[in-house]
Amino acid sequence: MNNLFRPAVETKRNWSNLPVVFPLLIYAFGVALAFVSRTNFEGDLWLIVVHLAAAAALYYLWSRGQWGEARFESFGAVALLAGLFYRLIGIVDILSYGSRFDEWPTSVSSSEAWWDIIRGEALTQVSLILVVFSWHWSIGRHAVRTSFLAASKQQGKAYWIVWALYVLAMTLEITKQRFNLEYGSANQVIGVFYLSGVAATLVIANTRPGNKSRILWAAGLGLPLSLMAIGSSMKQNIIIPLLPAGILLWLASKKLGAKLAILTAAILFTAYLQAYVSFARPIR
Repeated sequence: MNNLFRPAVETKRNWSNLPVVFPLLIYAFGVALAFVSRTNFEGDLWLIVVHLAAAAALYYLWSRGQWGEARFESFGAVALLAGLFYRLIGIVDILSYGSRFDEWPTSVSSSEAWWDIIRGEALTQVSLILVVFSWHWSIGRHAVRTSFLAASKQQGKAYWIVWALYVLAMTLEITKQRFNLEYGSANQVIGVFYLSGVAATLVIANTRPGNKSRILWAAGLGLPLSLMAIGSSMKQNIIIPLLPAGILLWLASKKLGAKLAILTAAILFTAYLQAYVSFARPIR
């Protein structure tokens, strides 16, 4: 039997056995429940339900994936985790400050804003699942077992190109902050180099001996990028450079209590950042 996330096994392709259908059903049920919630309850409960359904569907796909050693590195796994991450941030945001539809620009707000949001969320969610499905169907089944983290740990040192990517990301951010530069149409390319630098911190830190050393290296390398992003008033720019340290801390924590403490701290940190962003954006 061939599953969406079953790697390196050539069998007859049977579409009916792909587990992509169940997460889509999870999301469809969540959207239907959101309609019921909006009809029977006041407030933003319906939007929380939409985010929860999306997060549940993405987590199901990721948890069912047979990623081998690459569960935090394979394109499909990272895409699912990124989608899950942003849904969780959305839930924290709504719980802390509500939907704030009244603050939307008049050019995008309407009396049916909730319906526009549901359609946009549904399009984003289904598209993400289908992208991961398409990638895995054509490429990923044969690529998900290889882990550059495992390879770097065994080697004990990072290649010079990894350090070069980190230095390049730092240089671009320092130049932007120091000289107040705007890269214009090149921002998309600059963003790729920036994310490559963040990924480099994970590889570099992973070469260090011992869990504590890895976590400290990841935090030390990511913190400058995070601090430089404070002026952007974008919470994801502050959080993303710290994700490698969070991933290594999560992997090093074996007890349930420790993992719950990490989740609680992450939620509180995100809520605090949202408070800062809400204060900083009007000033900018």
